[in-house]
Amino acid sequence: MKKAFTLIELLVVIAIIAILAAMLLPALKSAREAGKKISCTNNLAQLMKAALSYADDGGGYMWYTGYEPDPTPYDNWVMTLTGGKTFQQAKYITNKNIMVCPSTSINKYVDDYRTYGMYRGRGDGDYSAKVGTTGDFLVSKNSANIFYALGRFKSPSKFVMYADTYIIPGTYKAGAHAGKPLWTFMPNSITEDSAVGLIHNGFANCAFVDGHVSSLNARGCRDTDTQIKVTTKLEGIAQTTP
Repeated sequence: MKKAFTLIELLVVIAIIAILAAMLLPALKSAREAGKKISCTNNLAQLMKAALSYADDGGGYMWYTGYEPDPTPYDNWVMTLTGGKTFQQAKYITNKNIMVCPSTSINKYVDDYRTYGMYRGRGDGDYSAKVGTTGDFLVSKNSANIFYALGRFKSPSKFVMYADTYIIPGTYKAGAHAGKPLWTFMPNSITEDSAVGLIHNGFANCAFVDGHVSSLNARGCRDTDTQIKVTTKLEGIAQTTP
């Protein structure tokens, strides 16, 4: 006669399986996040390449937001790179999903305002103080039309133009947008309940004006020429790095 497993033996086997699963889950989660981080880095590299191509076709100016040429409907940088009304109306980005980090709560494109964030120069209270280091690259024809002149950046390899952003849960206006990215960021304050997001285990992926992408922690963000002082984590804790 074949001997069957006893109840105790079955329980032991189940317990061993449970222990092994518990040991493997963190490793699987870490591997999955590592994959998302790599995908995010590739997204930002493609985004920066598209923005630089647009600038090449636009006389050396990188578009942020406005109504140029006038009169046209409003275009922010997302609309422009995906076939907006400005200049040649070319589509520099055809796959809109590359504008969204896979580690955010939406992980793919949903609209023109839930994407990686672009540096908001007009809202940077420290811009004038930084001109000697960064260069006076902000060009504004009026309060709405804002460009960045590539030739005026003193150190393109040190200035963050695009970065992971994160709308902080629990803030006054966040609501259903909590955990999503925002299309713009200010280096020294929260913008529409959002900030540069340290969403990759305490690091944010950042694209620099020269085209390269780096993963930076809070101190690393602060030490760039952009001087990103305000960041946030997935837990929804905004922090200021002096």
